[in-house]
Amino acid sequence: MLAAADAVVVGNTGPAHLAVAVGTPVVSLFAPVVPAVRWAPHGKHVLLGDQDAPCRGSRARECPVPGHPCLDSVDPATVVAAVAEVTV
Repeated sequence: MLAAADAVVVGNTGPAHLAVAVGTPVVSLFAPVVPAVRWAPHGKHVLLGDQDAPCRGSRARECPVPGHPCLDSVDPATVVAAVAEVTV
């Protein structure tokens, strides 16, 4: 299914890595609880989310910051624009 997609929008690194492994571009809603330089996909991708949010580096499985500020700032239009960017 991932190989047949023009692009995927993911909120987890597992599906992101599977998608790039089959050559599918990724838009990653990436919480900075782990460093993007180590965990972001290595293929064609756009990384969205505030990488300087207060939760950065915490390795938290549940957001320790009320309101999820790292991802709440990502609006749908930004996601649509990112999909257009990776599918060019």
